[in-house]
Amino acid sequence: MVEVLIDLIPCDSDEDGVLKCNSCGCSRTLIDYGHLTEELSLAEASSLHLSDSVLSSNTSGEDGGALYALDGDAFSFDMSTISQNISGGYGAGLYLYEFTGGLTITDSDMSSNTVSSGYGGAIYGYGSSGAAISGTTFDDNTSKSAGGAMRLDYLYDTVSISDSTFHNNSSQNSHGGALYIKGYTDLDVSNTDFTNNETRYDGGAIYVISYCATRFEDVAFLS
Repeated sequence: MVEVLIDLIPCDSDEDGVLKCNSCGCSRTLIDYGHLTEELSLAEASSLHLSDSVLSSNTSGEDGGALYALDGDAFSFDMSTISQNISGGYGAGLYLYEFTGGLTITDSDMSSNTVSSGYGGAIYGYGSSGAAISGTTFDDNTSKSAGGAMRLDYLYDTVSISDSTFHNNSSQNSHGGALYIKGYTDLDVSNTDFTNNETRYDGGAIYVISYCATRFEDVAFLS
């Protein structure tokens, strides 16, 4: 397995890379392509762990505006921002396909990502052992089709969402204004607010096609 660890490139570095500081003395990693038509791509069997990092203002004409990962392992994002990314395909923020180690997002901001013709405004994921999202904000994400903020297909373990906020996300021409979940997974949502999410068809906040259980505890749905 190849593990990808994103390290900070110092402000005074001469390295011509896409990883750089926001400003001298900063403690964050910024992945910012300056509106180039490229995304961060990971090889097979890779895992990625980002902490206190930013993936912002990236554009892809296909899938994965900021990050594209095919046949990867585990992906985790902690205290990070994935925002203002654009994709012509699926997943303007993250596109994760067959990620066997699962997805973890903690205390992060996933906002203002836009998919112009596909699924999952901020995240599109297919085929994983599960996902755990906590303390994270999904604001103002838009998809042309299902899952304004996030679409997850055919995960085979639990999708858990806790202590999070989904606000003003939209699916312009399909189902699931905030979330679209399909497959063989349980969905557990707790202490989470869904406000002002909208879709053209069913599921203004959440649309689920699942063969397992869906559970809600202390969840608010507001318009």
